[in-house]
Formats: sequence, structure tokens, C-alpha cells
Amino acid sequence: METNKFADGLFYNEPRENAPDFVLGSITFSKARFLTWLDQQAEDEKGYVKTQIKRGKEGKPYVELDTWKPTQR
Repeated sequence: METNKFADGLFYNEPRENAPDFVLGSITFSKARFLTWLDQQAEDEKGYVKTQIKRGKEGKPYVELDTWKPTQR
């Protein structure tokens, strides 16, 4: 099983209390940390590095590298 690859320097925050319904949350970057991490990731065939927003066991959201690949049929 592959180990989790957390997006270093990229943070998802849930909407603040009393935020309008159309606000889904916010994303905060530590520019230097995130760009260093991003440079170390392989791009997919379209040139993208994909991430997923997940919820940890204690309920806190986090961002992780999306390593899912479809199976060949």
C-alpha cells in the first residue's frame, strides 16, 4: 500500500462560522513550502498535479496528493 503524500504548504480551511452558503472553504498556501513540494511531484499526461481534500479521523480536513490511476481493461 502506498503511503499518504500530504501537500506540504497547502491547507484547506472549512468556512468560518456564519459564512454565506456559497462559501465552501478557503485554501491557504505557504508559497515557498508549497512550490518546493509541487516541484517534486510528477505531472499526469495533461500536465496536472492533482490533490484531494480529505477529512482526518479527528475531523480536521487536509490536502493529499491524488495518486489514483484507472486500471487498464
